[in-house]
Amino acid sequence: TISTTGAPVGNLTKQRAIWISKDTLLWKISGGSGLKYALVYSPDAALELSPEGINNGSEIPLTFVSDKPGVDILPSYPHLRDYAVFKVTDTTKLADILKGQISVIALSQSGKAVDATGVQIPGALDELYPYDGPLGVTFDGAIPTLRVWAPTAQAVTLFMYDTEKASYANKTPMQWDGTTGVWSLTGDESWNGKYYLYEVKVFAPSTGKIETNLVTDPY
Repeated sequence: TISTTGAPVGNLTKQRAIWISKDTLLWKISGGSGLKYALVYSPDAALELSPEGINNGSEIPLTFVSDKPGVDILPSYPHLRDYAVFKVTDTTKLADILKGQISVIALSQSGKAVDATGVQIPGALDELYPYDGPLGVTFDGAIPTLRVWAPTAQAVTLFMYDTEKASYANKTPMQWDGTTGVWSLTGDESWNGKYYLYEVKVFAPSTGKIETNLVTDPY
């Protein structure tokens, strides 16, 4: 099959745009106000590049601000001094967007795709979910509470084992705190001395898919 519209432009597997705060995104792209820009996201990681742009996603317009960061941004991100600055026009769905696949696209005024890329999100996460409290396992007397900061996770489940070689796990969903980005679970005295892992359902930029991984406690 020969396409009459050309090949897709851009690469969603490369995260060349940097989301540095809730409403500010940096992208090394030329074109300025002569192009139209949008953030495109998919909770189930269904984004696909086509000659027409990015399919299977929801869009939020981006507003071009300047060709280079100003004094309000540059001291914190000197290595991004050649990146253009954009404002995210709608941040009401930010928490949900950050849990899925995210990209940005640039279009000509006629709607022809010029470039597209994935997005790095640590800056936006840090601003949306500030937390300096306890993580890992803490005890209140003999009662343990487990906490893990995982704001991009769509679900976290505790797998608890009676022995280090047990193949069977007791599985308990952990509770999400939308203010701190922390998943937590409080147990009882019988948990002391048990073994555990976390099952985390999360978008993985390395594969471009929603993955379910069984991992150790990073804390």
